[in-house]
Amino acid sequence: MATQKSTTTDKQSFIMYKDLCSTFNKLSDAQAGKLIKAIYQWQGDGTIPELEFALELVITQVIEHFKRDVSKYAETCISRSESGKKGGLAKQANARLAKQNKQKVANLADSDSDSGNDSGNDSGNGNKKKTPKPTKQCYGDYGNVKLTSDEYKRLQSKHSPQDLGTAISILDDYCEANGKKYKSYYAVLKDTGWVWDRIKSKKPQREIRTDQNDYRVVRPEEQNKNESCMVDLT
Repeated sequence: MATQKSTTTDKQSFIMYKDLCSTFNKLSDAQAGKLIKAIYQWQGDGTIPELEFALELVITQVIEHFKRDVSKYAETCISRSESGKKGGLAKQANARLAKQNKQKVANLADSDSDSGNDSGNDSGNGNKKKTPKPTKQCYGDYGNVKLTSDEYKRLQSKHSPQDLGTAISILDDYCEANGKKYKSYYAVLKDTGWVWDRIKSKKPQREIRTDQNDYRVVRPEEQNKNESCMVDLT
């Protein structure tokens, strides 16, 4: 008798069940030895050696047990493989989620840092409150010169209304003609800016006298607004 097992496996072991003890006890030692050898041969290459009728009946029942074990083992391997794949996908999903959470935390930290630089503490509960940027108004015919009310007041305190209006007009025209924009128009209109140099270069020189017979030429930048002088009109 020689049969081929229907299911193959890479298992390196097999299970002998206790309920076979009663069957083995009914066999002689010689028969039990032949049965054991036949079982190992079937487990090895799937064939059964020639056996007497009684042993053929026994080994047929034993082989059925082994086939069921092989089938269960194969199902277990498939189930573990599927679980492994799901576990791998779950790990990938968890990794992506962790990365996203980490990025959110980093973004939140950056936001808090920016808020801390640009805001003060609320006197009521200590919460940070963002300080709004001062509103800038547009000056000049084209509206290119943008100044806050505080910047305009500071310029007014240093220059006469006529000179300040002229300076704003020069800067406004220049920006309109050249498509120029400045980050700070106040910085351009300060005392040492090019706008005032242009105004001074256009002002005429004045001939003044400090007494009846003393005449001298005074440039605009040399004049003191708070100093009175006599202009010779004759």
